[in-house]
Amino acid sequence: MERAIVADASAILSVILGEPTANAIRKATSGYFLYSPSCIEYEMCNALSALVKRSSIVSKQAVEAYHEFEKVPLALIAPEFDQSLLLACSEEIYAYDAFYLFCAKKLGVPLLTLDKKLIEVAKECSVEVKPVQGVDYSA
Repeated sequence: MERAIVADASAILSVILGEPTANAIRKATSGYFLYSPSCIEYEMCNALSALVKRSSIVSKQAVEAYHEFEKVPLALIAPEFDQSLLLACSEEIYAYDAFYLFCAKKLGVPLLTLDKKLIEVAKECSVEVKPVQGVDYSA
């Protein structure tokens, strides 16, 4: 398989919104083929609407950010719901997070995330985590 990673919404959103970790994420993904479960489209909308709700951005910015997300060259994979749900229940994590873990495990590629809890569970499930320079991964 080509150099590939599964990228989650936290990593992609960081780049789209120009957060402090954006450049490090760009560097970490340079030369990699990006995969993500197809549910990322819903998760991005949910995350953007939450930012509007918290008054971090306005609705126009949320829509613009979603349009930027649509330009990200991601190969979307349909999650295997039954297996992902079992993983979510056994690890006591959200189903969205289980979808990312399951995809990374199925493809045999690292996971790129900024979510510390997801990183912790990934390590417990023997899923490699792609490090991002300058990010504190301690719990």
